[in-house]
Amino acid sequence: MSENWAKFLQTLAALMVASGVVMYCDMHFSPKPPEKVVVTRVDTLIVRDTLVQYKPVPVNVYVVDTLYYPVPVPGQHDTVWAALPWEEKEYQDSTFRAVVEGFRPSLKEIEVYRQKQVVTVTNTVQLPPPRWSWGVQAGLGASKDGLSPYVGIGIQYRLLDFRK
Repeated sequence: MSENWAKFLQTLAALMVASGVVMYCDMHFSPKPPEKVVVTRVDTLIVRDTLVQYKPVPVNVYVVDTLYYPVPVPGQHDTVWAALPWEEKEYQDSTFRAVVEGFRPSLKEIEVYRQKQVVTVTNTVQLPPPRWSWGVQAGLGASKDGLSPYVGIGIQYRLLDFRK
């Protein structure tokens, strides 16, 4: 056999062994699948509706106390005491509750029931594997003596991905 033919067979055998080692390492030591990142975006929509309720009817009416108010009698120098009820009135709806009280009514308390809608959108994004990595390499190396088999550890850049 010629010397070139022997080098070719050695190179071919080295490539086959290296390919077997790479396939074994790929099956047993392959990197984890790419991470899945959950992106949550909260979008708040605020809607303000004005509800007008003319002359609402009280739900509950309580007489809290009776006030005696002096009322002067016209044309005479006399005063009459008028009994005036001190009332508490409660107005209620699905959107509010208000309490008004007094002889000359004033607002005592109010509760407003606002409606707020929150829309949450959750997206799961799968990150692609990195382009740069390191690993076991096998192939032909060029030197001053020509091509020779090469097996080693090196840095590599992924051009194509055939796993898709």
